[in-house]
This record gives sequence, structure tokens and C-alpha cells, in this order.
Amino acid sequence: MFKAVCDECGNECNLPFQPKNGKPVYCSKCFESKDNKRGNKNTESYKEQFEKLNSKLDKILKFLIPVSIPKIVQEQKIIKVTKDLKDTKIKKEKKKVEKKKTASKK
Repeated sequence: MFKAVCDECGNECNLPFQPKNGKPVYCSKCFESKDNKRGNKNTESYKEQFEKLNSKLDKILKFLIPVSIPKIVQEQKIIKVTKDLKDTKIKKEKKKVEKKKTASKK
């Protein structure tokens, strides 16, 4: 431990490192109070930045999300897609059966 004088309050304090000339030295109380002050400023600026970012993202999402499709149209699209999928599955199964028949004939 190294002895030093706090630049903030002038009290003597012990440091786990050797202080260098030109850099301020703080006791644990002063260091903690400085750190808390810095932390509060940062969180306020972060909140402000996040609010701005969220408003910009909301604007972008408005452009990206299509106008809501009426429910009937949505249901018709879902029915059509499921019907198309069923039709393709049936066609694939028919092809498999036909291949098996032709293979068994040979």
C-alpha cells in the first residue's frame, strides 16, 4: 500500500498502487462520490438516447409493417396456402405410388 493525499478533500489515504505525478488521487469516499455523479449523468443521457432511438425505430416500423389486411382476406390466403400444400403432398404421394408400380412391373 502507498500513502497519498486526496486531491479532493486533502485527507491522507492508502492506495493499492503508486500514484503518478500529474494524475489526481482520491480517497475511497471522494472516489465513490465522483463515480456516482458520473454514473447519474450517464444514465440520464442513455435514457435520452434510448428514447430518441425508440422513436426512430417506431417510424421505421410504420413503413415496414403493411396496412392491416381485412380478416376475411387473411383467412382466404391461409386456406389457399394450406390447400396448395395438401395438393402438392397428394401429387407427391401419387408419384411415389406410380414409381413403385412401375418398379414392381419390371
